[in-house]
Order: sequence, then C-alpha cells, then structure tokens
Amino acid sequence: MANNVPGTTGQFLQSAGANTPPSWTTGGILSDGTVNYLPKWSSATGLTSLSQVFDNGTNVGIGTNNPQQKLDVTGYIRVGAGATAPDEAWLLYSPTPGLSSLRAGQRGATEMRLDQGNNAPMTFWTNNLERMRVTGAGDVGIGINTPNINSTSGRVLTISATTVYATATAALELSGASLINNVPVGKVDFNSVGAGVTNIARVSGHRVGLTTDGVLQFHTSNAGTLSERMRISETAMVGVNNLNAYLSV
Repeated sequence: MANNVPGTTGQFLQSAGANTPPSWTTGGILSDGTVNYLPKWSSATGLTSLSQVFDNGTNVGIGTNNPQQKLDVTGYIRVGAGATAPDEAWLLYSPTPGLSSLRAGQRGATEMRLDQGNNAPMTFWTNNLERMRVTGAGDVGIGINTPNINSTSGRVLTISATTVYATATAALELSGASLINNVPVGKVDFNSVGAGVTNIARVSGHRVGLTTDGVLQFHTSNAGTLSERMRISETAMVGVNNLNAYLSV
C-alpha cells in the first residue's frame, strides 16, 4: 500500500519516480466504458468510450454500431496523397440510401484513373450481370465479354444485344442539339494515325433547320482536305458532287 493507505475500487498504484513512494490514482482507467466500443485517449492520462470505432468481434463499424461487413463505414471515405480540402482526392460515399458514389474531387489537375495493372480485363456490372468489358488488349465490349469477334488488328468496340436468335437489337445512338444546317447532330470520323492524325473520311447526320427532317452527308479527304462527296436528303434524293462517279438505283 502507498504510505500504508489502502486504495479504493478502480484505483491503481502509480510511481512518482526514484525515492518517492507510489500513490493511488484513477488516471488512465476507463470505468464507464460502452460495450464493443474501442476507447480513445481523451487526455494525456484519461480514456473515454466516446469513440467512432465499434467492434462486435466479427465486424468493425465506423460511425455505426451495426456493421454488416468486416469494415462498415457510415459517412465519407477519403484517400489522397497530400490532399488538404475535405472533398479533395478520391471520395467513396453514399450520400443517401440507394445512391453510391466514387469521384475524384476538387483538384484542377486531378486525373481520375481506374487502373488494371495486369494483362486482364476490367469489367462493369449492373443487376449482377456484366454489362461492359475492357480487355487487357484494349478492346471494348458492351453486352459481350468477347469483343473483337472478327479478330481485327487494332482496337475494337463491339456492341451486342447478347440474346442469341431472339428479338434484341444492338444500337449505337448519337444525339446532338444543333439547329444549324452545316453543323452535324452526330458524326462518325475516320482518322489515320501516323506522324499526326489525319481525318480521311466522315459520315454525319444533320437536321434541316427547325424541322424534324434530316440528311446524311458523306465526306472523303483529297490532298488533306475533307469535302462532302455525297448527300442523301430528307426526301430520299441522292446527290453526288463528283462528276466522274455515278450512282445506280
């Protein structure tokens, strides 16, 4: 006993240094803890059960006392190298029930990267089904997990309705809002890549003024200049502006 004085329940002996008798103290003892909550230091000598971390022996919760997974967080998770602002860097969060979000936040030069470090595919799923795949070679499949069906040399985007011999249509839709005749609503460009990038051909769809009529224009390049060569009008008239070519219908 310290100085022959008995301590009370919850006290322990603490040394005061050489040549000094120990004394009874309650510092550092948590007597009002909450079951399954990890204590934290509230001062240099005191502990408190007012912690955000809950451990039921199976799962750990941060901000929740009902964790459903090995680590269950209620709130935002931030991952960042040198990030300062609260919403800067990678944020994983669920702001409302039924909505989950992953975003790169608040840096002007932030690059948002999903990186598959191996020669293996990256897949994207909804409703427990694979919807899109990027292969290790860089081919992209939508509705199909084996894009580049024809083994094309180069990169390929394959869109499939997935259902064999059934009424299902694979579609590529281009939607724009242009009301100017010479500005396309949508277009497909063919570019040759070498020392630079050269636009060698184009197919474009145009709206006729404020109407709901549309025309298709076909362009090819000659000596580096892309020019319209053929047009299908809204009334099914076909015009070819190359007098050395002809169209048989």
